[in-house]
Amino acid sequence: MDELVIQTVLPYSLGDVENWVEVLKNQTLLGYNGFHFPPIQQLGASGSYYSINEQLQVNIEIFKQYANMEDGGFQKMKEIVNTMEKEHNAICIVDILLNHTSFDSEWLLQVENGVYNVENTPSLQSALDLDLAIKAFSENLAAGNEKEYYNGSNRVENEEMVDCLMNIMKKKYSMP
Repeated sequence: MDELVIQTVLPYSLGDVENWVEVLKNQTLLGYNGFHFPPIQQLGASGSYYSINEQLQVNIEIFKQYANMEDGGFQKMKEIVNTMEKEHNAICIVDILLNHTSFDSEWLLQVENGVYNVENTPSLQSALDLDLAIKAFSENLAAGNEKEYYNGSNRVENEEMVDCLMNIMKKKYSMP
């Protein structure tokens, strides 16, 4: 293999997991010799590929028939990876991103310092204050309560309007 030509493949777009090798084989005929998979683990409530709920279980929506296996269904993915490498000279890269744990993961409840917060990382207080100020301002702006801003407009169209927003934030929302 002289060079890698990698394609990101979204598991939901590949159809039934039993057909993945055939689908990927067809992609190798187009010149791809590497495939990047976003995380295949069970996703969190947001449904984002980068929001893992259960790191030790494959996504049961994709690996339905393998989800209750002792290995969590990872053996099927291993078979796909091995087949692609041995039979089609293509590598597979499976993204895991452990730092992209979903907010609804049980793991977060079990690991005391599994997340950053203002209690275990006091330096985040200013970021929280900023977020809360922006939230309050946004709610007031949406409700039409910020008449100082272009007669309550909710649009930002130029630098002058950004400056106006910043001045209101500094005066009314205790921004540094």
